[in-house]
Amino acid sequence: MIVNLINKQRAFFIDRMFFKVKLQNLIEYKYFISIAKKNFPLPLDISNLEVSVIFVSDKKIKELNRTYRNKDYVTDVLSFAYIEKFQSSLYTNNFPIQLGDIVISATQAMRQSYDQGVDFKDEILRLIIHGLLHLLGYDHEKSPKESVQMKRIEKKLYIKIN
Repeated sequence: MIVNLINKQRAFFIDRMFFKVKLQNLIEYKYFISIAKKNFPLPLDISNLEVSVIFVSDKKIKELNRTYRNKDYVTDVLSFAYIEKFQSSLYTNNFPIQLGDIVISATQAMRQSYDQGVDFKDEILRLIIHGLLHLLGYDHEKSPKESVQMKRIEKKLYIKIN
């Protein structure tokens, strides 16, 4: 999997190398591959999937949340899937297949890390995992059962790479 880390905010330093290493460990983890294939039938080789993680300001994420979800407030993470359904025709060439974008408010992540007493990098990592699961078809807003399942998967993935 190709992971692009894009920093469009200036409030906080984002250690791109740290996150690239952590995400590389995540995508090589067999459990991650199995849960990815459960909701999103992937080819055996997921190396040609591409995801962008974009760090933005509170102002920008509020604007995106209002525009795409009709919710006029700051949120921590938004996911924008480019592929909603598996289509075998997508895998006919060797070009990267864009799975989607994960947009994170660095300021909101900092607030949450402070409130929860965790490291900023750990909170960012948790938000990336959360966003990635959304791109793979998991949705905690569908039902309480799905919410519990998604939380369990998030926690297991987080523990594995941290």
